[in-house]
Amino acid sequence: MGDAELMEIALRTEVSLYYFGILTGPYRRGEAGLDVPFPPLSIPFYLLMRFMTRRLASVGHARMEAGTWAGRTPGGTSTFRGSGSAPGC
Repeated sequence: MGDAELMEIALRTEVSLYYFGILTGPYRRGEAGLDVPFPPLSIPFYLLMRFMTRRLASVGHARMEAGTWAGRTPGGTSTFRGSGSAPGC
């Protein structure tokens, strides 16, 4: 797995967990859902986001320390098909 795939996984995971776990509750509840703190249902999603961010950051730091960072992704293709706006993505 190259650096591009690592960053793509981090971005897609964090964005999907944010929308699914954090924003779904306030969206369904309307203005009452904007009260801080968010409902307890959001806490597991927040904890998973925090874990994933720390884990992927530690992988990146380990690559930097080993001198294997900034490598090219073979073929330069996306790991997840069907996610782009261009034909064939």
